[in-house]
Amino acid sequence: MEHTLIPVNNTTEINYDALFKVLVIGDTRVGKSSILVRLIEDKFNENHNVTIGVEFGNYVMNINKQHTIQL
Repeated sequence: MEHTLIPVNNTTEINYDALFKVLVIGDTRVGKSSILVRLIEDKFNENHNVTIGVEFGNYVMNINKQHTIQL
């Protein structure tokens, strides 16, 4: 399956075929925020600060150049 990342910011309006809202739940210090940062920004920081509260992200991709989905 081929997919392409589409950069998104707060002013970008994107038409998508499907919207998925994903909730990541787990124990403290297991890497939930690190997974989100890796997916959204394609970065990894071994010494990520502890997140208190909620972290939001936005990820849009094209699948097979036919469908656009937003996570």
